[in-house]
Amino acid sequence: MHIYSMKYISVSFLPGSAGDFFSRCLNMLSNAYCFADRATKKIPVTIEEKLSILNYDTVINKNFNQRNWVDFESQVIRSNAVFPHHKLPDNSYSIWLGHPIDIYGGTNLSNIAGPKDQCYNLYINSGVHFEWGILNALYKNSVISSQYFINAKILLNDINVYKINLDSFIQGWEPFCTEFKKTCDYIGHDNITSEEIQAVKILYTQWRTTVLEYKDLNSFKKIIGFDM
Repeated sequence: MHIYSMKYISVSFLPGSAGDFFSRCLNMLSNAYCFADRATKKIPVTIEEKLSILNYDTVINKNFNQRNWVDFESQVIRSNAVFPHHKLPDNSYSIWLGHPIDIYGGTNLSNIAGPKDQCYNLYINSGVHFEWGILNALYKNSVISSQYFINAKILLNDINVYKINLDSFIQGWEPFCTEFKKTCDYIGHDNITSEEIQAVKILYTQWRTTVLEYKDLNSFKKIIGFDM
């Protein structure tokens, strides 16, 4: 067991609610570890290395019939599958993401963090965009379980869980950037750099081309027979 201090961050989210995207954004922070390249098993360290494996280049502006979203997300793996999380450098951010499989969310940090570590439980709140999230989950072939939604209600009502507002993601870059900076403040990363913000903006701009926008919801419903 390590004796120094790290920050463990759990990002929980319903399918279709941009949790993978938000985790990629957090991975852009210095000393943040979340994803690794599946092919090389290399964990990116610099912003350039992170963008090289976390970008959306292969799926930008491709619709439901033109890309395999599961294959895209499978190009990266969790960094802890490559390198033990408890051996990360001092003051690292160890980021864990997942759907709310239990009342603690996607990851039970108390089972993996050491006594000197700091733990942060984050939940992306869909709010009024509940249907948007479900349709985007279907749009990206994400697995949906009713238990996720039951556990999500518990997270939403837990005062110890930090809520991230999905509405800011949908409203545009400036609202999202403000929300992202608030999250960074919460986890103690209050010295966010312009380089980090620029990398996050690149991801955001790319990610927006991959989602099902409100204007396209009805046409997608027809494609999958949602309105039968």
